[in-house]
Amino acid sequence: MNTRKRSLTFDIKDQAQQLFFLEHGSPFDQLEFYIEQDELIVSCQLPKDAIVENQIRATANHQDNRSVDFVGQLRLQEHDIIKGSVELRLSGAGKCGSYNLQLSLLGHKERVKNSMDYMAYLPREVRGPDTQYKSNVASAGSTSGVLHTVAKYIRTEFNSLFGSSRQAYLTERK
Repeated sequence: MNTRKRSLTFDIKDQAQQLFFLEHGSPFDQLEFYIEQDELIVSCQLPKDAIVENQIRATANHQDNRSVDFVGQLRLQEHDIIKGSVELRLSGAGKCGSYNLQLSLLGHKERVKNSMDYMAYLPREVRGPDTQYKSNVASAGSTSGVLHTVAKYIRTEFNSLFGSSRQAYLTERK
């Protein structure tokens, strides 16, 4: 697998024309995440319908679960449109293994204008910046540790419920 940054695009037709260039990733490949200081870096070629004030969002979830492990979002500026590409930093925490990576171009009212799915491999575990603090608080058995555990449970349940309805919506939309 190649650990260099690879530029992902939203359009399969564009990718078919560029399959022989190693710096471009294809949804048919299994890519390897580029990691820098416990953040995942995703380079993205902007689609033709991107305009200033749109947002690019990338989410990644491990294949074993439905909740999002890593997320990154960026509001497009004029210089991004002129350059034609952006670099997203995804933060979060997750174990090594295969991930579903989804790039989305969000328009007015954060509605999806364009999206593309990829498979990506995380070669090592990534711990979020506050993982150590949270584990110390939770293991202390204090009131804040109990509240943290309850909040984590509610967040997991909400993510699985929201993820299920989102997947059904995307399947129905196609």
